[in-house]
Amino acid sequence: MRGIVVLTSPHSQVTRISKELAAELDLKVIIQESALEDAVNLVRGLLKRREEFIWAIVSRGATLEMMKREILDVPLISIDTTDYDLMLTLHQASQLGERIGLMISDVPKLEASQQVNGIMKLSTQTYFYTNWNEFNLQTEKIKTDGIEVLVGGGESGAQVAEKIGIWHVPLLPSVQTVYQALVRAKDIVETKGREQEKAEQLKAILHYSHEGIMAMDQNERITVFNSVASKLFGLDAAKMIGRPLSDFSYKKSLTEMFDGPEEQLGFIHQIRDATLLVNKVPLTFKSRSDGILVTFKDVTKIQEEESKVRREMYARGFVAKFTFDEIRHVSNKMSGIIAKAKKFADTESTVLIRGESGVGKELIAQSMHNSHKVRRNRPFVAVNCASLDDNLLNSELFGYEEGAFTGARKGGKPGLFELAHGGTIFLDEIGKIKPEVQANLLRVLQEKEVRRIGSARVIPIDLRVIAASNENLEELISKGAFAEDLYYRLNVLTITIPPLRERREDIPELAQWMLDRFCAKYHKDMITLPPLVVKRLSTLPWPGNIRQLEHVIERCVVLADTEEDAPRILLDLVEEEFEQTQGGATHLARENEVRVKLGTLEEMETEIVQKMALSVPLTKSELALKLGISRPTLLKILKKEE
Repeated sequence: MRGIVVLTSPHSQVTRISKELAAELDLKVIIQESALEDAVNLVRGLLKRREEFIWAIVSRGATLEMMKREILDVPLISIDTTDYDLMLTLHQASQLGERIGLMISDVPKLEASQQVNGIMKLSTQTYFYTNWNEFNLQTEKIKTDGIEVLVGGGESGAQVAEKIGIWHVPLLPSVQTVYQALVRAKDIVETKGREQEKAEQLKAILHYSHEGIMAMDQNERITVFNSVASKLFGLDAAKMIGRPLSDFSYKKSLTEMFDGPEEQLGFIHQIRDATLLVNKVPLTFKSRSDGILVTFKDVTKIQEEESKVRREMYARGFVAKFTFDEIRHVSNKMSGIIAKAKKFADTESTVLIRGESGVGKELIAQSMHNSHKVRRNRPFVAVNCASLDDNLLNSELFGYEEGAFTGARKGGKPGLFELAHGGTIFLDEIGKIKPEVQANLLRVLQEKEVRRIGSARVIPIDLRVIAASNENLEELISKGAFAEDLYYRLNVLTITIPPLRERREDIPELAQWMLDRFCAKYHKDMITLPPLVVKRLSTLPWPGNIRQLEHVIERCVVLADTEEDAPRILLDLVEEEFEQTQGGATHLARENEVRVKLGTLEEMETEIVQKMALSVPLTKSELALKLGISRPTLLKILKKEE
């Protein structure tokens, strides 16, 4: 809202000057060409209609004095003529006649006129008035005193002079005087505008804050009572302001929150319908008690907001989903790895996780984050360093300012380090980053601060770094492809996850867990694999580790219509997978011999066929041909369970 200035003008010339100066100053001015009681009545009417807009009044003489008595809440500014203005005007009047009458409406000008008369050796008759009644009485004297030139009195004085046939010279403020008065008015308007803006901001904060806010002054009268407090306690906020706290002694749940002058932060306060988390702070001014401020929040709301934040973090992918309990294993090797990771989890040190692709490095990183006492409720930001080129990785990690480069987003963008503040950043495939990014990363790890691209400002960050690599970093250092300083910054706590072929005993557990998960995902009946198929899975090398096993199991569940189909489909998929990825026979054939248990001829023939199907890299048709039996017969034998 823009404030308005009202100016009362005694003369058309002042009106013209004021309009020009107001436009120059970009100041909204309402000019009332009027004086004395008439001007006061006009301004009073304006105030009644638009009181909140009029922030200053500019006037002069007796009119100004009347304003001071009648209007108390709006700043008043004078535009009275100066002594110099008076001297110039009287000099001009002395050129027109000897008998000069001076109409004055305020005491200071009356005194000044006497001094000016002495200096200029003029014989000026002074006519003093403070209202219209006195003005009319003085005009009668002017007629009988034989005045030749009348000075002052505004437009009314000019009318009197014209009526009795004498000269009139207006006593007007100079352009500079009017300008200075309007500048003071503008200062008042701008100051009040800033105050009102702050008041509106505070009002909005109080009204839209999710916290209840209450305050009382040193006399224990309520000074602040926002809408949250109003709703919770069932009291009208507007009727609360200015009332003593003792008026609400019947609401102990309210008055008890103000008990005692000491500061209390984060205490629990129980009321009838809610549990509140409360902060109480004494207000002081120059070491003097000035009241008490109380803020509070419904614990249920806090929990809802936390839940919302968690949902938003999930939506952005900044949440660790896995815990140590979800890592399926039976091997001693993995038990040892998990035990070590749990010890590392609650530290602040950087962790380097090493292992082949697909062994579950991010699974361990997420589990460590979720085990940290403080950071587990904060962001977990995972970055695959190999998936981004150097420039993009720089901007993604460190962020950028608006205009930092062509295509930079308006307003800039925070980097992933900033987004991970308070939590964990997981840098996967760290060995793939180029030297420039390595240098920037080293600075972040050393200084715990980040500088956006195109900015001179550094931003402090608090986060935990977990890095992972499937490469030999020591070899990269020897080739000059990886900074040794960065390596030692990362290699503080280390975990090496063994490949799946070195912990084959985990494969049955993993395979069944994957089957159950994918059956649920694709709404299929649960599948249990025969021991021979499980054994076959456990004998394969799985160069892609858990990820490769997972993909094969998922394909099997998608293709299988029944539990009976699954073993055959899985064996076919394994055959295809290793033919494509490993070249077939070298890896599938483990032995040139098939050993069988002694039994009936039919039992031994069945065992031979089943073992050959699992170990020989041949299709079903080729195997049937090699065994000298038909394909249907082969399939019938393979369906028999061990």
